[in-house]
Amino acid sequence: EIERVCPADCSRLTERVVTDYGLDRGRIARENTLKMGDSLDIHNYKAYKSLRTTDDEFVEEVLSYGPDLTTEVRRCCWIDVWRQYGLLEYGKRYCLYCDKAMMRGYNPAVTLEIPALMERDGSPVCRFVWPSVTLCPERVASKKEQLQGRFVMSWGQLTDHLLHCAKQSLNS
Repeated sequence: EIERVCPADCSRLTERVVTDYGLDRGRIARENTLKMGDSLDIHNYKAYKSLRTTDDEFVEEVLSYGPDLTTEVRRCCWIDVWRQYGLLEYGKRYCLYCDKAMMRGYNPAVTLEIPALMERDGSPVCRFVWPSVTLCPERVASKKEQLQGRFVMSWGQLTDHLLHCAKQSLNS
């Protein structure tokens, strides 16, 4: 819709909308983490994220647990949906900005680098690197078990949240 209404500003506006959405999702995870009395570390970031998927919808592998946490996403439900509905070009823009903004909204002291994005740069994976961050997967699993999906949003809720953030971004 942004491209239809504002074709000359589409890239800039899409970046703003997706960045604002990512910042807001990160802020919500941050608030939930702090409300529960937990620290804003990578373990809780991964445990408090609002999207939960099954193993066949989202496949992520840890390449290095530290000293620079490095993961690769080999299958992504977001990309599958964009491809299914012919929205892959828009999805590439989403991937470019959302994850970094979520991390910034959650804890701006933690840096996230994304050296590869599937579909955007021809890579078969998305690669995420958190410099100087070490992950203990058992801590993440334990926290997720403790939370029991408490802060998970459905696809519909995530989409509604994206549309809400888009309205706010475009009206500001």
